[in-house]
Amino acid sequence: MKKFSLRVYGVVIDKQNCILISDELIKGRDISKFPGGAVEFGEGIREALVREFLEETQTPVEVLEHIYTTDFFVQSTFSAESQVIAVYYRVEPLQPFKFSPKDIPFQYDETHEGGLQAFRWVPLSKLHPKDMTFITEQKVITILQNQHL
Repeated sequence: MKKFSLRVYGVVIDKQNCILISDELIKGRDISKFPGGAVEFGEGIREALVREFLEETQTPVEVLEHIYTTDFFVQSTFSAESQVIAVYYRVEPLQPFKFSPKDIPFQYDETHEGGLQAFRWVPLSKLHPKDMTFITEQKVITILQNQHL
């Protein structure tokens, strides 16, 4: 049966105009993405984003403005029977992050939900859309760079 996968992601931009990137090992594949994930049954989108940030970063966040919602067909990377709808928001941490950021991609030292994860701060000016794994996140990078020109 074909189904939809509703996902929500948060974009953190710090005072130096750097973006928080999450590097994760998912099903044997290295992924660079924004923190976030699946909306669970019974959750609102913003509620899911707050939960996902707590799970991934152990940091509460405030959900700010909407950036982008998928407006074209995206087949799930992990399930041929699933179409992804992804929603992106700016978020602001309500306390300092507790993780130690990495300098290069995929320098894993933290586990979450049985997988590996590491975080990086990347200057928006040096981030290329293709640095992100998923096409929707590539589009978000382009949107953000166009806003900050």
